[in-house]
Amino acid sequence: MHIAERLDWIAELPRDIRSEFRARMTSAQFSAGEIITQSGTPAMCIHQVQSGYVKILKDLPSGDQVLLALYIPGNVFSESAVIVGREHHHTTIAATNVTLNLLKKPDFDALYHTYREVPENLCRKLAHSMSLFLENREFTSLHDIRTQVALLFCNLADRCADQGRDDSHNSSDSHGHGIQIDVPLTVTDIADFLGVSRQTVQKEISILK
Repeated sequence: MHIAERLDWIAELPRDIRSEFRARMTSAQFSAGEIITQSGTPAMCIHQVQSGYVKILKDLPSGDQVLLALYIPGNVFSESAVIVGREHHHTTIAATNVTLNLLKKPDFDALYHTYREVPENLCRKLAHSMSLFLENREFTSLHDIRTQVALLFCNLADRCADQGRDDSHNSSDSHGHGIQIDVPLTVTDIADFLGVSRQTVQKEISILK
């Protein structure tokens, strides 16, 4: 059950191409809760998370938003919208204070059309993302909600527990059990991601405690 995954296709580029990406990127900071991209607005650049966490949300006709995934340091987003020249399909907001690396569309287009490794790596990312999506769908059809909640927290612990904290926070607690996950996800966020009610998730978390 994956809500966060390491998908840094830029890091997998040859060093010289990766260096050119870095040289063309600019840095931007966003405060927790600040909108990064808004659904329905033109995609003007690609984004890479340097530090912090970003929520990707689906805007519903009712005006509500549901959590689709969590971006962690290294994740790159907005590439598809930039490549095809369309508007953003989702809204992204800073879940914590976030630093992003931004690459404007003209710079990305130049690199995309100059180096074949760029579209190749993007294809691999797309294939991996599709595999994770299908894996999640299969998992939810085969396992009960308690297992889904437990494995979601395991995924967060594996992907997020060590980001941006010193050893005193990353170590086991005073009783020698577990680790701290300080990604600001609410019970409602988890319920939306799993497609169940808030009360169901709250019950399962209480049992797992």
